[in-house]
Amino acid sequence: MQSNNNTLKPLKILFRSKGNIWGEPNVYELPGEVFSFISDTMGYNYRYLEVADITPYQSFKIGFDLGMTAGKFFKSSRMNEYKAFFELGLNLKDIFVFDTTVSNKKYVFAFDLSSDFSKNFEDGMANLRALLINTMRTGDLFRLLIAGAGQITEVTTGWALNNGNKVNETFDLFQTMPVYEQIKNSFKKKKLVFADGRATSGWTFPGLSDLATIQNFQSVVSSVGSFSSSAIVLAYEHGYEAALSQSQMLMVADSLQHLFTNGGSFLTYYDFNRDRKDLLSKHFIPGIYTIVRQTTNTTLRRVTSGHIGWRYPVEFERAGQYYLGWNPDPSTKANLIEASTERVTTLSRKIQNGYYIVTGMWPFNDDGAFRKMVYPAFMGLNVSAIPPMADTLLKYVKNLHNSDPYQKLIFASNSDAPFDSTIAYEKAEELAGMFNAPKPALGSINLLDGALVDPPVVVFDLQTFYGSGGFLYALANKMGGIHFERSIRDWDYIYENLSAIQYPAVDSLSIEVVADGGISPVYEVRRLKSSSDNKYMPQFFAGRHNGVNKLDITLKVKFGGDDTISTRSFGFAVENDTLKRDFIVPGILATEKINELLVYASYDTAQIVSLSLDNRVLSNYTSMLCLEPNDTIHFMINPWDETVLTGVEDENAASDTLFIEIYPNPFNSMSLIRLNIPEESKLELNIFDITGQLVKTIAAEDGVTGIRQYNWDGTDNFNTTLASGVYLVHVKIRSNSTGKVDYLSKKVIYLR
Repeated sequence: MQSNNNTLKPLKILFRSKGNIWGEPNVYELPGEVFSFISDTMGYNYRYLEVADITPYQSFKIGFDLGMTAGKFFKSSRMNEYKAFFELGLNLKDIFVFDTTVSNKKYVFAFDLSSDFSKNFEDGMANLRALLINTMRTGDLFRLLIAGAGQITEVTTGWALNNGNKVNETFDLFQTMPVYEQIKNSFKKKKLVFADGRATSGWTFPGLSDLATIQNFQSVVSSVGSFSSSAIVLAYEHGYEAALSQSQMLMVADSLQHLFTNGGSFLTYYDFNRDRKDLLSKHFIPGIYTIVRQTTNTTLRRVTSGHIGWRYPVEFERAGQYYLGWNPDPSTKANLIEASTERVTTLSRKIQNGYYIVTGMWPFNDDGAFRKMVYPAFMGLNVSAIPPMADTLLKYVKNLHNSDPYQKLIFASNSDAPFDSTIAYEKAEELAGMFNAPKPALGSINLLDGALVDPPVVVFDLQTFYGSGGFLYALANKMGGIHFERSIRDWDYIYENLSAIQYPAVDSLSIEVVADGGISPVYEVRRLKSSSDNKYMPQFFAGRHNGVNKLDITLKVKFGGDDTISTRSFGFAVENDTLKRDFIVPGILATEKINELLVYASYDTAQIVSLSLDNRVLSNYTSMLCLEPNDTIHFMINPWDETVLTGVEDENAASDTLFIEIYPNPFNSMSLIRLNIPEESKLELNIFDITGQLVKTIAAEDGVTGIRQYNWDGTDNFNTTLASGVYLVHVKIRSNSTGKVDYLSKKVIYLR
């Protein structure tokens, strides 16, 4: 926001939606501002706000007030006589009555500051101080525990009474303790040596000087005296431009042993020019050679079982690298591979306590953003050298609870040690099971924000976590708590939402949906995953049914410390006007299914494409979808060649009798759409505009076969004459006998 150098910094905010959305937009910092309403001729609605100058503000938090009535929101829509949808929002704080005025609750605040990444230490301590102030009430009792510098420090002596100024007194006391300076100074910049000029220009990235102290040399031979005191040495020219003699190589190799003994790493580059000349790499990695050079863009994937593979992003795109081979050796491992072929572009050999690292990624074409994302992993600058203390601190607060129970635990950590989903949930389940009942309500915070460098990440439950964030998230799940990632949540948001732990923990939450007293079917009900596991944030559900009158919905909640299931029941009338179609909910349900398929059944491309096309949502398989010249929905191989069909089309040659014809095209009053359906099928015929919006449903019929003809007069579902332009006639045919689905599409031009 502050990159604009003008004296006044105006900001225009525009929300766009198709149809009327529920809720009101707002800006947290401007509570009195009201968004104006405007619309356009394409049917879009806009909410608009212009701020004359944002200079006085450090941030803008823009969102929606949901506008629920008595904690509930319900909306239904019907697509056709066979299919209806609903969306439901529930706010537990308004549906259930909780006494949040009770004080004298016991809080434990446990902060793990043991890892390297507590760089803005004073700012961080100010935010942790505010965390205590904003989450407790006067009269509550609290204990403050801080892990760092190899020890756990109890800042408070027993339980402290929050009497208005006790938090500030406690933090002021901590700042006088020797451990405060020890933790503050525990991050020491790693010493990094660029052994030649090309290494310096090739591997430098923005922000490097904040992470390391740097020495520059003209050649690897002249830099050997610095090896024993360095954390990493980077050398480029010794392999080709300034190749080493045998005696020079042996001298450098001998000096590198001191680097490896101290746990340091050596990074170098390798390509086909070095197959004969790089004596140093051949000395440390016997049999190393180049397999092939790739010049096109490709996906690289990390190998977490490699020595340093876990430091890298999960996957990233890059254009051009060499792939390497070597003699089989258990001490040499792959760290980065090409995702589809698994050819290796970065490998390492463990030597004593350090690593000899070789990459085939020529660095000079990489821009600053790519370098900052990937190069710290090569150098080990995105991980801590200090053993993390998160596990130790969690076991400490567990023992404290079991001997002296407390109601609330707020745990924050800057640990960058990642765990995959299996290990994270296993560790979380084991630890949660050790807490005596009733367990404390948990609020966990991953302090890693990625501001200076991206720590190692893990991805599971369709979310990305820095460092130990995935483990904290799993623990919050197991204990019915809330987890926050600082990389996506600011402190104000965390302060505000941690107030939810004033309420009892939610162990389970579900709904049951019955249509028309059980007479009509309910096909699908989904709880929509929010970005936070705070169950006291509004919860959303969506579903598909065929009710015609009423949906009865029963909410079932089990609160922590109580085996009783609390229920609330609601009845909602169903909307049956098929002209008021809502594509948002079907799209949401389809997206949820597609996400699951991409994670658990990515091989089922046919179902992914079918769901995407049916519900007009993008997926990995349809985001670049182009029509072939015959206008069926098949991927286009060459957009400039309108004479040859793709291989996909050839595979479907048996369906030659299935066709669509439109005449005249272009048209200005009436067009004839002619179809041939070879076998009895269910047919859906729709017209879409060029933005993908449905404008007209021509037919939705079952038992259709043979030649069928339909007319379109250029009007939409409301009989309004449309504007001139290009439209898409889209047909879906599902065979009644085999269930096979075919799609036909053809462009038509309407001229008024």
